[in-house]
Amino acid sequence: MNDSILVGAQFWAYGPAGKACAIAHELKKSNKNVTFAGTQTSYQMCRDSGLFDKVIEINNPLEYERLGNQFNGIVSVMDAYMALWAYKNNIPLVYADSMSWFWRWTKFDNKALDWIEKVKKMSFVDGCDLISKLEPDQRQLLAHLLSNEIYTQGPPQTITLTENKAKNAGAMIDLNYIQSQTRDTVLISLSGEISPVTNLDMALRYVDMVFDLLTDKLQKWPNASRFVLTGNPMVINSIKNHPEFIELKALNHSEFLSELNRAVAVLIPCGFTTIYESLAYGAPVGFLPENHNGHVYEYLTITKFLQKDREKIFPETLFTLGESSLENIKDLDESMSLINSCTDKYNSSKEYREIYKNKIDDWLRYFSDPKSLHLKQQTQILKMLPSFGGARIVADAILKLI
Repeated sequence: MNDSILVGAQFWAYGPAGKACAIAHELKKSNKNVTFAGTQTSYQMCRDSGLFDKVIEINNPLEYERLGNQFNGIVSVMDAYMALWAYKNNIPLVYADSMSWFWRWTKFDNKALDWIEKVKKMSFVDGCDLISKLEPDQRQLLAHLLSNEIYTQGPPQTITLTENKAKNAGAMIDLNYIQSQTRDTVLISLSGEISPVTNLDMALRYVDMVFDLLTDKLQKWPNASRFVLTGNPMVINSIKNHPEFIELKALNHSEFLSELNRAVAVLIPCGFTTIYESLAYGAPVGFLPENHNGHVYEYLTITKFLQKDREKIFPETLFTLGESSLENIKDLDESMSLINSCTDKYNSSKEYREIYKNKIDDWLRYFSDPKSLHLKQQTQILKMLPSFGGARIVADAILKLI
């Protein structure tokens, strides 16, 4: 072995994969051999990034066994199965968790010790079976317990057994493509769209809704002469009809970040990764309706320090905001049922659609001074993050362990 590091990312749209790419980019700057292993949108994004020496598709967690003893260290972005594999093979593991605050762990402190004792005695195969039966919140807690060090975006949630190894790294994003360019673009990013709770048909329905919401307003956008929609290549290539003035582009990791240098506005579902990337690259953000359960809670998290003017600083069209709180996070099925119900209502009710279209009229005022809006947004975000340099911190952490 010659300083070979394995990086993995949970399959969930593009968020975890974006962090994996950012960390890999930092490791490559240290002349390390970096391999990615994962599935679905995470595999596709990391493969297309060009940042990895090797990319391995893993369609079943048991396939980690075929990787053998070739890695000095592992960085797992929210992939609990990879954390288990690292633990069972005594490979140093750094775990990157961008959603630490989101997990419902209050009931699990006493159970956690039982889980870790069981896993110590289990084979990797039996451990995978255990993980598959856990709720997402429980899976992430077990992965934290199995890790040498844990890095989060924002203050970490901990239990007694993890409080001494979890740190707030800041935003784990790739800062290597920042350039000074003329800003003339409204960039609409749908991220990976396809996840364990969404599919291609749902993604295309979401695209149609976004076109309906924005098309009449975009050409009035202040300081913009160019309009780009990007997302998962599978989705972008399946769009049959779209407004002619909107360019469709399936951008890879570096292409997307380069586009941010031209953006006067980035319109997105409210996901941390793209929020942090946009603000680090100088572009203010506006939030489209949710397409998965985490988006409304991410909005509530980034706005929790705002006593007033929340929607003027972080403009939103979130369907479920009025029915959501950080004190009572709904479970996955309940959240997705509510989002789907609201989407149906948007498509069937003219009055309901007009509520959200009227919000876009307000956005045109809020975005009239993009530099000022960007500064206000960035100021709020940096109240919960030490910096945008978390990818380098995670890379340095695994380099110290190997």
